[in-house]
Amino acid sequence: MTGKSLKSSASVVMKTPISRAESDRRLRPVLDNLSEHNTKQAFKLVQQALQKRPGWPAARALRACVYLQMRKLKQAEDEIANLRNDLDAGRVPTDEDVAEKIQYYYRESGNEAGTGEVYELVWKADASQFQLAEAAFCYYIRGYAFNSAQKLATKLHRMTSSNTEKYGLWATAAIWLGVVYRNRDLDTNQSSSDDRMLTLASRMLEKSLDVAVTPSAETTRFAVRIHRDANEHEKALRLISHRRLVMDEAEVLHIKSGLHTSGEQRMKDYSALLSDHDCDDWGHWLSYLECVESGEACKDEAMAFIDRLVEVQSDGRVPKRAPFLAQMEFYYRHGETEALGKAISIYFSLFGAKTVCAHDLRPYLTLISDTLQFQKALERIRSIGNEKGFPYHLTASWLCLWFNELTLSPAELMEFYSSSLSDTLESTDRQDGDDYLILITHRLLPIFEKDLDDRYANKFAVLQTIAVLETGLTRSPHNFHFKLLLIRLYIELGAMERVAELWESLEIKHVQMSTLTHLVLKPFFETGHHDALSKVFEGMETLWRECDLEIPQCVTKALEFGSINAAIEFVLFRQRLERSAVLIEGVLTKAQVALVQSAGDAAGLDLARDCLSFFSRFTPGKLETKRIVDTDDTRCFQFWDLQCFDPEMRLSDKTNEHHDEGVTCQMKRKSTIISDLKSLMTLMQVLNDETIMEASASAGIDGAPVNGHAPSGAEHLSMLRKRISDNLQNVKGLLVLFSSGALLNDAAEVPKNLDPMDLLSTAKGVVEDVHHEVEDAIKEPKHSNGLKGTMSPVQLRKCCRMSFEILLLASLAIASFSAELMRGKNRRKRGSTKSAKLHAAQYFNSIQEAIHVHKVGVVSACSLMQEWISCSLDQGADWLDGVCDGERTLSASVPYLPNTIHPISLSDGSKQKGGPIDRSAFCHDILERTRSSHMATCTRLLEVLSGITRTLKLVDV
Repeated sequence: MTGKSLKSSASVVMKTPISRAESDRRLRPVLDNLSEHNTKQAFKLVQQALQKRPGWPAARALRACVYLQMRKLKQAEDEIANLRNDLDAGRVPTDEDVAEKIQYYYRESGNEAGTGEVYELVWKADASQFQLAEAAFCYYIRGYAFNSAQKLATKLHRMTSSNTEKYGLWATAAIWLGVVYRNRDLDTNQSSSDDRMLTLASRMLEKSLDVAVTPSAETTRFAVRIHRDANEHEKALRLISHRRLVMDEAEVLHIKSGLHTSGEQRMKDYSALLSDHDCDDWGHWLSYLECVESGEACKDEAMAFIDRLVEVQSDGRVPKRAPFLAQMEFYYRHGETEALGKAISIYFSLFGAKTVCAHDLRPYLTLISDTLQFQKALERIRSIGNEKGFPYHLTASWLCLWFNELTLSPAELMEFYSSSLSDTLESTDRQDGDDYLILITHRLLPIFEKDLDDRYANKFAVLQTIAVLETGLTRSPHNFHFKLLLIRLYIELGAMERVAELWESLEIKHVQMSTLTHLVLKPFFETGHHDALSKVFEGMETLWRECDLEIPQCVTKALEFGSINAAIEFVLFRQRLERSAVLIEGVLTKAQVALVQSAGDAAGLDLARDCLSFFSRFTPGKLETKRIVDTDDTRCFQFWDLQCFDPEMRLSDKTNEHHDEGVTCQMKRKSTIISDLKSLMTLMQVLNDETIMEASASAGIDGAPVNGHAPSGAEHLSMLRKRISDNLQNVKGLLVLFSSGALLNDAAEVPKNLDPMDLLSTAKGVVEDVHHEVEDAIKEPKHSNGLKGTMSPVQLRKCCRMSFEILLLASLAIASFSAELMRGKNRRKRGSTKSAKLHAAQYFNSIQEAIHVHKVGVVSACSLMQEWISCSLDQGADWLDGVCDGERTLSASVPYLPNTIHPISLSDGSKQKGGPIDRSAFCHDILERTRSSHMATCTRLLEVLSGITRTLKLVDV
C-alpha cells in the first residue's frame, strides 16, 4: 500500500463498532496466516477486510503486524501510530477486540507497556469493566512500566477501597518493583528518592491492610518485605505477630529473627529454630554464630548449645551435618585450632562416605593449612580412609589432591576404580568410583607445578587424559563431569566433531542454555562448525521464546490469584534473563554466522538484520548504561579448576529469601559485546546503503585498554573490527556524497569526520593491524621433536576468528561499494568549473585509494593464511604427529587402561556396534577424531578465504 492510501485509510472516521462474530470471521484467517508466516495471503485478507470496513481499527492493527513480519518497520510504525492517534481522538470505536489485535503487534515488537495503554483506554470507555483495568495493570508490569501500573492501581484502589485490599497491594508492588528494577537495571545503590518511594509503599500497604480483617500468609510475606525494605521493622513485627495469622511456626520465627534488633531476642529465635524445628539449616547456624561473634551471646553458653545438638546427632541413626559444621566454624572463629583439627577428624569418620564430605572439610583444612594441626588432621583422615576403604578412601584422596598430598600413581588409582565397578547399575547411573578417573586426570595434567604456565601445553598429556575419560564414559555414559571435561580438552585439540557429540549428549535444556552455552558458543564459531551452532541457537531461541511467552502469563496468573511475591519473582527473573550476557553474545554470533554462510546474499542479510533487530530494546547506547548479567555457570568446573576455590564460600547462605540479583558481567566482556554490536550494525548499514554521515563520536571502543588492562585476543579483534567498520562507513559516506554530486561545486564543504586524508590514514593503520594479527596467528609452531609443524588448533582458531570476524565482513562491505564507485567515476568530470573538477578528482582519488588499501590488505591477508592452511592440508595434522608418534605411543603411555574397552558411547547413551575393541584401536579412534576434525576445519576455512578473494576481485577500484 502506498503512503497516500495509508494516510487516507487512517483518516477514515468509524463510529460503529464491529461485532465480535464478524471480527472472528474476517480476521481469524489473517491471524492463522501470520502464525504460519504466510505474509502475502495475510496482507491480501487484511486489505479485503479494510475495503469492506474502511478504517476498521482491529484490521489496521493486524496490517501493522503484517508489515512487521514483512520487515517493513517504517510502515508498521506509521500504521500503529496513526491508529493510536485515532483511538485517542475518538475517531474510531475502542473496544476489547481492538485491544486484543493491537496486543499482537506490541507483543512482537517487545512493547507490552503499549498494550497496557490501549487496555486502559478501553477501560476508561466503560469504567465498570474492572477486568480490562486489571489486564492493563498486568501488561504494564510485564512491560516494566511500573509508574503507569502504580497510577492505575491507585485509581482502582480509590474506587474499591472499601471492598478489597487487592488493588492497594498491587499499587504497593508496583512502587517496590520500580525501585528495585531501576537499581538493578542501572546497577546503582538505593538513593534518598528510593527511600521516599519505599515509605510511600509502606503507607499504601497499611491503608490496604485495613480492609483485611485477617491478612493471609501470602499477604503477610509481601507486607514484611515492604516494611523491612522501608526500615519499619516494628510494623512488620506487629503484622507477623497477628493473633489470627495462619502461618507455620518455623517461618514466623525465621521472619522475626531477621526483624528483631535485640541480640538477646534474636538468639532466642535462632535457638528455637535450630533445636525445635531444623538443626540442619546452615543459614540459621551462620546467623547464630554471627550473634555469638558480635558479643550478643555468651561464648560458653553457645558452645554448650552446639555441643548438645552435636551429641544428639551423634547418637542418632542418621546424623545431620549442620551441627558438626557449626562446631568446626565455632572453633575456627575463636582460634581453637587444636579442637578444630579433632572436629575435622570426627566429621570425616561420620560423613566420609558422602561425596559432599570432602567439599565440607576443604575450607576448614585450608584455614589451618599453615598450622601444625593441619598435618595431624590430614594424617588421621588418610588413616581412616585406608582403614575403612571405599568410599572413605575416595573422599580422603580428594582432600589429599587439593593440598598436593596425593601420592597414589595413575595405575594405583585405576585399580581402585576397577574394584569399585558394578554391573548391576542402570544405564543412567554413575559408577561409584568415577571420581578416581578424575583424580587420574589431575595427575596427568597437574596445576601445582610452578614452572607450568599452561595446563594444556603438553598435548600428549591431554591425549592421555582424553583416553582415560573416554574409558570411563563407556561405563558411565551419563557422567556429566566426564563430558564437561572432555569438551574442554577436545576444544584444546580442535576436535569439534566430538565436542558436538558430547554437547548433544548432555541434553542441555531450559535455563541451562543460559548457564552452559558459553562453553561451546565461541569455539564452535571460531572453528566454523556452524551446523553445531545452529542447534545451540535453536535451544537458546526456545528458552527466550518460552520466557517471553510463559513468564508474562505466569505474572498475570500470580496477580489474579493474589500471589504477589510470586509475580515479583517472575518479573525479576525475566529481567535477569533478558540482561544475560550469553544471550546477547548468542544473537551477535548468529548474525555473524548468517553472513558467513550466505556470503552476503539477500537471505543472509535479512537473517542478520532479524537477529540484530532483537536489540530494539537494547541499543548500544542503552547497553552502555544498563547492567548486563553474567549467567555463566563456572562452578560446574570446581572439580577441575581447583585454584578457583574460595574458603569464604562456606559462609554462603542459599536460603536467603532476597531475590538473587546475579553477577554483573566484567567490564571487559561488556565492552566487547557493545563493540561487536556497534560494528555489526555499522557494517549492516554499509551493506544496506544506510550510511550515516555523522561520525558516531560516542560509538564504539577506540582500542584503549579497559580499566587499565591490556585487551585480550577476543577484545582486540572486537576493537579492530569496530575501527574497520567505522572507517568503511565513513569512506562510503564520502563516496555517496561525491556520487550524488554534492562535492562538485567550488563551495562544497566536506563534513569534518569525512576528511579524505584522515580516512586514508586510518585505512592504512587498520590494514596494518590486520596484517600484524594474521602474522601473529600463523607464526611457525615449534615442536619438541624438531619437526616443522603445520598450524596447531590454537593457530587455526585465531585464523578462523580473523576470517569470520574481520576479513569476511570487511570484504562484504567493500563489495557493496561497487555501484557507488561506478557512479562516482561518471561524476568526477562533471564539475561546474575547472577548479571544481580538479578538486572533485582529488577527493575521488583519495576515496579510491582508501578502498584500494582495504581491498589489497584483505586479499593479502587471505593469501597469507591460504598458503599456510593449504600446507596443513597437504601434510595432514602434522602438529599431532609432533606430539604423538601414533596410536601405539598413546596406547603404550596408558598401560593401566583395560586391554579391552567398549566402544565410545553414542550421544543417546547406547553403544556402537562391533563389540569390544582393544586399547590400541581405542586410542587410534581418538587420534583419528582429532585429525579429521582438524582437517575439516582447515577445509572450511579455505572455502571462506577463497570466497572472500573471489568477492573482492569483482570490485573494480
